[in-house]
Amino acid sequence: MLAHTINTAKNSGLFDEVFVSTEDEQISKIASTFGATVVKRPHELASDRSTVVEVCMHALGQLPDAKVFCCIYATAVLLEPDTLRRSFDMLDEPSKANFVMGVSNFEFPAVQALASNSHGFLSYMWPEWINIQSQFYPDLVVSNGSFYWARRDAFLKERTFYGENLRGYLVPRDQVKDINDGADFEMLKLNFEQRCS
Repeated sequence: MLAHTINTAKNSGLFDEVFVSTEDEQISKIASTFGATVVKRPHELASDRSTVVEVCMHALGQLPDAKVFCCIYATAVLLEPDTLRRSFDMLDEPSKANFVMGVSNFEFPAVQALASNSHGFLSYMWPEWINIQSQFYPDLVVSNGSFYWARRDAFLKERTFYGENLRGYLVPRDQVKDINDGADFEMLKLNFEQRCS
């Protein structure tokens, strides 16, 4: 997965250099083999509670000349170089975005979300949307965990990818696969094999 994601970044033609932040020796070797520069991640940023913002803050501390950067998840193996190029262009549109993230539409309307209470009973998360026809629902998207672009100064000031002047790039559905468990990984492999055949 990592090798493919590195190659996608390199093939986009957007980056002077591709960096991989890791504390793992095996990942470091793979990253180096495929032409990425390793940023040695401290062990305190290698726990399950570490955030991507903390990792990017650390990496930027090692890269003082980076004015704009893109955090691409290693699991974003279906992402195409052209998607990175098009999303990068959004930073230079008249709106002057400080942040651009890969987003997706919800499969079902988000305003129909149900929350479970301590007894397992469901109720509307947002009851104000009960009895509202779907054509009047807001146009909502969600970060799909593929990539985030940011201007360094804005990111260091706000310490989030959800800062002021955030734009969303709607990533084609066939380029997105969230990986949370083994079944997701197997589905990703199947998608990838179909694409390469």
